[in-house]
Amino acid sequence: MNVFEFIIMLIGILLCIWLIFSNFGKVWKLFYNSIFGMLALLIVNFLGAPFNINIGINGVTCLVCGFLGLPGFIMLFILKMFI
Repeated sequence: MNVFEFIIMLIGILLCIWLIFSNFGKVWKLFYNSIFGMLALLIVNFLGAPFNINIGINGVTCLVCGFLGLPGFIMLFILKMFI
Protein backbone atom coordinates (compact mmCIF):
# COMPACT_ATOMS: atom_id res chain seq x y z
CA MET A 1 0.00 0.00 0.00
CA ASN A 2 1.45 3.32 -0.98
CA VAL A 3 0.96 6.67 0.71
CA PHE A 4 -1.78 7.80 -1.69
CA GLU A 5 -3.90 4.72 -1.00
CA PHE A 6 -3.40 5.17 2.74
CA ILE A 7 -4.54 8.81 2.60
CA ILE A 8 -7.64 7.90 0.55
CA MET A 9 -8.47 5.08 3.00
CA LEU A 10 -8.02 7.42 5.97
CA ILE A 11 -10.29 10.05 4.39
CA GLY A 12 -12.90 7.35 3.72
CA ILE A 13 -12.80 6.14 7.33
CA LEU A 14 -13.06 9.69 8.67
CA LEU A 15 -15.95 10.37 6.32
CA CYS A 16 -17.79 7.27 7.55
CA ILE A 17 -17.24 8.27 11.18
CA TRP A 18 -18.47 11.78 10.43
CA LEU A 19 -21.60 10.44 8.74
CA ILE A 20 -22.34 8.11 11.67
CA PHE A 21 -21.98 10.77 14.35
CA SER A 22 -23.51 13.69 12.48
CA ASN A 23 -27.21 14.26 12.37
CA PHE A 24 -29.11 12.39 9.69
CA GLY A 25 -30.23 15.60 7.98
CA LYS A 26 -26.74 15.89 6.53
CA VAL A 27 -26.81 12.29 5.38
CA TRP A 28 -30.19 12.84 3.70
CA LYS A 29 -28.90 16.02 2.01
CA LEU A 30 -25.83 14.14 0.73
CA PHE A 31 -28.10 11.36 -0.56
CA TYR A 32 -30.44 13.56 -2.56
CA ASN A 33 -27.59 15.80 -3.77
CA SER A 34 -25.87 12.66 -5.06
CA ILE A 35 -29.06 11.63 -6.84
CA PHE A 36 -29.37 15.08 -8.44
CA GLY A 37 -25.67 14.90 -9.37
CA MET A 38 -26.26 11.56 -11.05
CA LEU A 39 -29.23 13.01 -12.96
CA ALA A 40 -27.12 15.99 -14.07
CA LEU A 41 -24.42 13.59 -15.28
CA LEU A 42 -27.03 11.57 -17.17
CA ILE A 43 -28.34 14.71 -18.85
CA VAL A 44 -24.83 15.81 -19.85
CA ASN A 45 -24.07 12.35 -21.20
CA PHE A 46 -27.32 12.29 -23.17
CA LEU A 47 -27.00 15.79 -24.60
CA GLY A 48 -23.24 15.57 -25.09
CA ALA A 49 -23.28 12.25 -26.95
CA PRO A 50 -23.36 13.88 -30.43
CA PHE A 51 -20.33 15.96 -29.42
CA ASN A 52 -18.46 13.01 -27.86
CA ILE A 53 -18.82 14.46 -24.35
CA ASN A 54 -19.44 11.96 -21.59
CA ILE A 55 -18.59 11.77 -17.91
CA GLY A 56 -18.51 8.37 -16.26
CA ILE A 57 -21.31 7.75 -13.81
CA ASN A 58 -20.08 5.90 -10.75
CA GLY A 59 -20.10 6.30 -7.00
CA VAL A 60 -17.18 8.72 -6.94
CA THR A 61 -18.57 11.12 -9.52
CA CYS A 62 -22.02 11.06 -7.91
CA LEU A 63 -20.52 11.76 -4.48
CA VAL A 64 -18.38 14.59 -5.88
CA CYS A 65 -21.55 16.15 -7.25
CA GLY A 66 -23.29 15.41 -3.94
CA PHE A 67 -20.60 16.98 -1.76
CA LEU A 68 -19.69 19.93 -3.93
CA GLY A 69 -22.90 20.51 -5.87
CA LEU A 70 -22.65 22.58 -9.04
CA PRO A 71 -18.95 23.46 -8.54
CA GLY A 72 -18.20 19.73 -8.27
CA PHE A 73 -20.14 19.07 -11.46
CA ILE A 74 -18.21 21.82 -13.26
CA MET A 75 -14.95 20.42 -11.89
CA LEU A 76 -15.76 16.96 -13.26
CA PHE A 77 -16.66 18.45 -16.62
CA ILE A 78 -13.41 20.44 -16.82
CA LEU A 79 -11.36 17.41 -15.71
CA LYS A 80 -12.98 15.32 -18.41
CA MET A 81 -12.08 17.92 -21.03
CA PHE A 82 -8.41 17.79 -20.02
CA ILE A 83 -8.11 14.03 -19.60
